[in-house]
Parts: sequence; C-alpha cells; structure tokens
Amino acid sequence: MKKLTKQDVERIGTKPPGRASKVRIIVSNMLLDEIVLLERTEWKEANRAPSVMLRKLEKQYKRKFTCAKALDGSGWIVERVG
Repeated sequence: MKKLTKQDVERIGTKPPGRASKVRIIVSNMLLDEIVLLERTEWKEANRAPSVMLRKLEKQYKRKFTCAKALDGSGWIVERVG
C-alpha cells in the first residue's frame, strides 16, 4: 500500500462502485465538442453497438452525442455535440 496525491488519483482515474464500464465513465465525463476514438478492444458488448449506450446516456444526462464507425475498422468515433 502506498499514499497517493490528488494528482496521482486524477492521473489514474476512478470508477464508482457498481456495473459502470470504463467506456461509460469516459463518455459520461466528456466535455462539449470533445471527440474520442472508442476502440473495438475497449467495447465488451458483442451484441450491442455503442450507439445504444449513447442513447441511454443522452436521456439520463440530457446531452447529445454522435457515433460513427471508423472507416479503418478500428472502432467508433464518439463526439459530444450538446
């Protein structure tokens, strides 16, 4: 065990207890006009696209997202637009 500073905690990142995934935490904390590449290796739900999760987040947090498949097949481009 070791002591951490607030900067260490910010660098490492945290996740609240429960079933929230790393992807959901990152997307829900996005700032306006921020864009992220959601890689296929990070997405664990084989039978659902990320757009399903984004629509639920839009309703929950009253935000708008766009989701487009990357042409090189590496994943999805997610942008917070509102």
